[in-house]
Amino acid sequence: MEKIWVFTAPGNGTSSYHLPSGAFTTSEQAEEWIHTYKLTGILIAYPINYGTLDWAIEHASNERERRMLEKRRLHPAFIASFASNMQEYHEYDRGRRVERKI
Repeated sequence: MEKIWVFTAPGNGTSSYHLPSGAFTTSEQAEEWIHTYKLTGILIAYPINYGTLDWAIEHASNERERRMLEKRRLHPAFIASFASNMQEYHEYDRGRRVERKI
């Protein structure tokens, strides 16, 4: 999968949108930038030339999940705000990667 890494900081209350502040071809480039500026936020790998929902449907782990996502294609608000737990991502706090323990 061709992908782009997009960094987004948490909302600051000035807008209802959480706009990305950086886009990188590699996670290493993104992490260097995040570390340099001691940023807090999330770095997510997005598929290129796909909507995230379309990509998730195509890569669903089973038919039940695929059917559930297909039904959501009728709802523009869902499509516009969809992110998949199948996407690679990393969280950062003041420039350092936060390791989440499950």
